[in-house]
Amino acid sequence: MANKLGYRPNPLVRANMEAVRSQRKHPIHAELGLVAAFDRIHEWERYPNIACAIESATVRAKNLGFRLEEFCIGKDSEFSHRALRQITARGIRGILLAPTSGHLLRLPFPIEDLSVVSLGQPVENSYVHWVAHNHYQGIQLALRKGNEANYKRIGLAISEDLDQRIGHAWMSAYSLYRCEIIDKGKKGKRLYPFRYKDLNDQALKQWIEAIQPDLILGDDGVIKNLLEKLGLRCPKDIAFMNLNQPPEGAETAGISQNSAKVGSTAMDLLVQKVSLNITGEPTAAITTLLGGEYQPGSTLA
Repeated sequence: MANKLGYRPNPLVRANMEAVRSQRKHPIHAELGLVAAFDRIHEWERYPNIACAIESATVRAKNLGFRLEEFCIGKDSEFSHRALRQITARGIRGILLAPTSGHLLRLPFPIEDLSVVSLGQPVENSYVHWVAHNHYQGIQLALRKGNEANYKRIGLAISEDLDQRIGHAWMSAYSLYRCEIIDKGKKGKRLYPFRYKDLNDQALKQWIEAIQPDLILGDDGVIKNLLEKLGLRCPKDIAFMNLNQPPEGAETAGISQNSAKVGSTAMDLLVQKVSLNITGEPTAAITTLLGGEYQPGSTLA
């Protein structure tokens, strides 16, 4: 009945009552901030999984009675100062940190008076709650699917930036897979991951010739295009699985990171903190990891 009548909970009432009970000094407002380390508004739309998570968080915020407004902090300190002035002037108490496309985000201002939740791995210089895809579970699922399809030599290609941002989760799981290959006494050229800074066809070719994989797990669909450029057909010559599938799906096989659920879960956690007027760095940060799902595709036989 409440939904039919268009009822939405009033976060001001709930949050202020919690503030009264806990005798906190700061009032809570029904506006939240999205802090993004880009130079322009909505620049994150170029990255499908980031965009999906942020859009889902925005919808969830609206359903909970909040409005999410973006603030860019960019690489210029002036962007950061301007964002902080705007956040302070508008009385915004809750901040959702958008994931970056490269390096770990470094917050340029203090958060002791803010409720903060990060989408993706924690920021570099602050201890905050965070919600993300479970990358370790995701690659384990991919390796299992590869084994079930009878692939014997599975390789991993990952960028250095992403490897750092996900806490080396894919590399860790892949190292375990390599140990299992050795323990089983399988012969052949030694397997090792392709960890690159700049992805190009010649570097990829050298790695493939060195380890001779029959299946490549990668973090970018561009790898499939490079394989085709090298004259390798998927999956006839070599199979490919994308560990970072776009939310809308793709013709490639891979792992969906459930980005929409990541976004809505992060917003639920942020609203909870704002409603309870919990600010600053937590004594024990909450980490929430959501599992991925396998999506079949034409690049896996």
